[in-house]
Amino acid sequence: MTSHEGLVPETGRAGEGRLLLHRAAASLSEGMLANTTDSGVAEFNTTDATLWFLHAVDRHVAVTGDLDLAASLLDALAQAIEYHMTGTRHGIRSTPAVLGVGIHARTRGGTSTY
Repeated sequence: MTSHEGLVPETGRAGEGRLLLHRAAASLSEGMLANTTDSGVAEFNTTDATLWFLHAVDRHVAVTGDLDLAASLLDALAQAIEYHMTGTRHGIRSTPAVLGVGIHARTRGGTSTY
């Protein structure tokens, strides 16, 4: 998701990007994207993947003008934001910060990646 803008809509592959973003939205669980499925099981232990997903959707829509994509993902986006305001797995949530919004994460018996 971190490179979505430069690799997808900016290179004329908006259709592929649209599919990628829909697939990502379908995989959201309790407001989080899976960090990995390498083991065959989705692991939800990343602090920032969902935030990068929100950014990717924003940039995709801004570059392509695909308002239908924004409308179709609205419920998933709203749910992800709500979870990040109130808390996701591992205590990940937005917190007040001196310069805007901060992210707090705590993990018990595991790791949480950035």
